[in-house]
Amino acid sequence: MFIEWIKDIWREKFFIIYICFLSVLLVYAVNNFAMKKKYVYSVSFYITNSELAKIIIDTDTLDSDIMMAESSKILLNSDYTTDTAGEMLIEKYGTEYLKNFFTITEDKDGNISISSDELKECIDVSIVSEGIAVLNIEVTTPSLYLTQDLGSFMTFLTPNIIFSVVSADYATPFDNARIRTESGFLGRKEILAAGLAFGFILSIIIIALYKKGFIKNIIMSKEDIDSCSSAEIHTLGNIPYYEFNVKGDLNGKGRVK
Repeated sequence: MFIEWIKDIWREKFFIIYICFLSVLLVYAVNNFAMKKKYVYSVSFYITNSELAKIIIDTDTLDSDIMMAESSKILLNSDYTTDTAGEMLIEKYGTEYLKNFFTITEDKDGNISISSDELKECIDVSIVSEGIAVLNIEVTTPSLYLTQDLGSFMTFLTPNIIFSVVSADYATPFDNARIRTESGFLGRKEILAAGLAFGFILSIIIIALYKKGFIKNIIMSKEDIDSCSSAEIHTLGNIPYYEFNVKGDLNGKGRVK
């Protein structure tokens, strides 16, 4: 049974390749045109403290900078940072516009705030340590202006938060902030992998259904006629099928088809 399935799949290899190709195109189209665009604000900070390296025994400057960057990352992922950024957003946009993107809550004292967890999902803080310790901050939302403002607020808050807790010599933007547009949620490799997987599975299902006769619409034998008709069918005879060579001569005795 298994070997027969392998033979069937091999016989339909070109059909499978065709379906996989169409599936990759379908996944690409859905990912890039059907899904909403998102905007990503990115900025990098260089953080260092040469004095801290002197205090910690057997620790060079890079190691101490990484330690400060790790501490800064924890601070920037805290509720204090997101709550402060949320207050700045509410002050600029008000609650009606922000309800389209975040959950707005009001406590018994009338204080309005944005969900910290939802804001944290929009903010990603990472560390790159290749020669120097760099703190990368990315802000992602489906609104260009919201991404720009939330990213600007994080750029403004980061040095103040770091200097208030961590003794750093420098905590300034390493490069100019940038905003890029991303369509969908899959990269090129993910689109290719998803399309091939979906196409292969779909083609196998189609082959299985065809083999079981669920989508077969061609009469190939008397049994096919009997299965489609309630009347009794009598076969008068078989039509012989002959093969001819290039010259028109009959090859062999022919075979019945």
